[in-house]
Amino acid sequence: MIRILYVEDDLDFGCMTKVFLDQAGFLVELTTNVEEAWKLFHTRRPDLLLVDLDLEGSKNGIDLIRQIITEVKQYPVIVYSSHTDPATVITTIELGVMDHIGKDTDREVFLAKLRNIAKRNYSQTGENPRYKLSAITTYNQRNGVLTIGNKRHKLKGKDMRLLQLLCLHFNEWVSPKELSFGLWGMEKNIGELKRYIGHLRQELSEDPALSIENKHGGYYKLQGE
Repeated sequence: MIRILYVEDDLDFGCMTKVFLDQAGFLVELTTNVEEAWKLFHTRRPDLLLVDLDLEGSKNGIDLIRQIITEVKQYPVIVYSSHTDPATVITTIELGVMDHIGKDTDREVFLAKLRNIAKRNYSQTGENPRYKLSAITTYNQRNGVLTIGNKRHKLKGKDMRLLQLLCLHFNEWVSPKELSFGLWGMEKNIGELKRYIGHLRQELSEDPALSIENKHGGYYKLQGE
């Protein structure tokens, strides 16, 4: 599953786009400013960066693109912006972005462009991205295989996607809203979410170093040492 770091300070538009891309099969993490995006880029190592140009804070999208491409040449960056005048597009292309897409582009065309770039570049950023969750447990998010010691557990469907979301926020609390949107593209009954959490707890029970914690409000955290 392709992981996208999406940088957009218009939360309404950003959340709407995130839901659209999540439903299309991507795993999207949304942030609103350059400083947080830079931090997440290093901790999460997403497969693709989708970035607006007008961002809150002292730095803008151009600054972020320049920072990332300076550090990782040929990294797949896509601009998604309302600024589509020739001068701006030329600037971003010369910086090395893969594409510069206008926000008024048809959604299906936007999705096709994203899929094409992801397909061409995915192997460059990690063919089989793995999370090392403890001394004995790893999770391969590409094929859904959870390995505990010498035992392999093949996860499918919602169980696979839920563990991906929890791994993405390892040792961090995740809201029920984010988990619901990541699984179903909409808010669901907390009881439905609890059912899948129960499945994962059972899968992880063989490793005493790992647990799925919960707190008031329906928040969950995959916790490790």
